[in-house]
Amino acid sequence: MSNKAFQTLLPAFCQAYEDDLDSRDAKRKHKRQRERGGGRQGLLKTMEAKLVFILFYFKFYPVQEVQGYLFGMGQAQAWDWIHRLTPILNRALGYEKQLPARKNRAIEQRSGLSGVGIHH
Repeated sequence: MSNKAFQTLLPAFCQAYEDDLDSRDAKRKHKRQRERGGGRQGLLKTMEAKLVFILFYFKFYPVQEVQGYLFGMGQAQAWDWIHRLTPILNRALGYEKQLPARKNRAIEQRSGLSGVGIHH
């Protein structure tokens, strides 16, 4: 991914991340004791770091232990971040209208596999 493409995606990713935080806050049973962002700081401190982390994962699909090692965390933290950031990235790509086709018919038409028997 070029720097220009990264910079184009970043605002949508930031918005999707904020939307996720708002959704999490709305589901809370108890009022926050601290302002958002207070408390212990995670290893992926910036939005750029979070976006690089999840883009790297989907580009190379390393095992989570390797992903964690490369980003200075354990496997369990890598798993948490991958599962938290994946829907955020999907939303960001949707905001930018860059999501790939998900319907079998659209895939079949593009690939010429119509009628080959792809079923999900």
